[in-house]
Amino acid sequence: MEVTNMILGIIASVASILATIFAFLNHKEIQKLTNKNSNNKQRAKGDGNVLMNGDNNKVGR
Repeated sequence: MEVTNMILGIIASVASILATIFAFLNHKEIQKLTNKNSNNKQRAKGDGNVLMNGDNNKVGR
């Protein structure tokens, strides 16, 4: 029983170390994607926009 607990403890330690490594690599990959896509923005300028609030607004006045 003592040997089984020791083996399970070693397996759990190795699994937690691997999980930490994978989490760190995924974090770096997510940061790369976030930095790459941070300049993507939607902008609507002018009065030719389809969605307008208020009374009697017409597109393309």
